[in-house]
Amino acid sequence: MTITTVANTLTVTAENFTGLFDLQIDYLETPFGGVQTVSRWQDVPPGTSDVVAMRPDDTNVKEISLAVTAIDENNAQLGTVDFIIAVYANYNVARDALKGFIHAGG
Repeated sequence: MTITTVANTLTVTAENFTGLFDLQIDYLETPFGGVQTVSRWQDVPPGTSDVVAMRPDDTNVKEISLAVTAIDENNAQLGTVDFIIAVYANYNVARDALKGFIHAGG
């Protein structure tokens, strides 16, 4: 997350929130190694052909607190305002990764 200020404007941006929401991916370890669980697609071993399940986090929103303090040209505090930034989960990327994994054969 990046916070920038220009004059009287505060801008909060983020490229992505990868890792903010948990993801569990179950796959069959071969040969006959049982079901293994990882939390990132890149942790599924190459050559794995059997993804058993993909479970997203039950929480669909995370809240981030942000306190903004205004100061004047003499560095005196004029006041502080608290904000809550709500980030909503969008599992389309994980869904698309699962589709790609299945179509690629692991």
